[in-house]
Amino acid sequence: MDGEYHGVTPKRLRGRDMDRSVWGVRGRANEESIRTRCELLAVRMPTDAFFSHTTAALLLGIPFPPSLAEQRAIHVSVPRPQRAPHASGLKGHSLTIDGDTELVYGSTLVHTSAARTWCDLSGILKLTDLVAAGDFLLHWENPLTTREELGSVAGRMSRRRGSRNRAAAFPLLNDRAESRPESILRVLIHLAGLPTPRIYHEGWYVMELNADDLRNPEELIARIRRVLLKRGWRP
Repeated sequence: MDGEYHGVTPKRLRGRDMDRSVWGVRGRANEESIRTRCELLAVRMPTDAFFSHTTAALLLGIPFPPSLAEQRAIHVSVPRPQRAPHASGLKGHSLTIDGDTELVYGSTLVHTSAARTWCDLSGILKLTDLVAAGDFLLHWENPLTTREELGSVAGRMSRRRGSRNRAAAFPLLNDRAESRPESILRVLIHLAGLPTPRIYHEGWYVMELNADDLRNPEELIARIRRVLLKRGWRP
């Protein structure tokens, strides 16, 4: 086995501190990261397989709700019409994909591009989180994709899962958002029919909010509405 080739004994591979969440792969649980786990798994993957969905998103650094970021399963895809891979610890997919434009070929890992990953996430994330993911990818200081590329890939996937979510999220994307909570708040305010917020404009009433306020969106929006009405805003 590969472990013996690298000087690791079978007994060591059965150690209690070894992570076994992915079939056929062993890594030290206290040292693992998503990239490390993917690199370990890559040696067992078919040559045309690639990482996708939430796994690709984590490799790209996209901010996620903790419930998704902490999931253990790794998403591995193959080009259609191949059958999706199946193994313990994996979520397999068979995707129609343009390998020239929708895959990123790194030195050790292959995963879906930023634009394709965002489109795949539209079938998993709710609207607020999808907008936050898109804002991160478009951020003006370090963009990982462009609005044009997102629109192009979304257009090719117009009949696939998440199309309504993509269509709703796309016009709400903003390359100036500085955090996931800021993006989520902006979407909540938009959906409530309130005016788009501005940040720190001189002479304006400033309402300070933090991530904890997002735990109860309905109460937060009601509080913002009360402040706006008191300041003279009318629906």
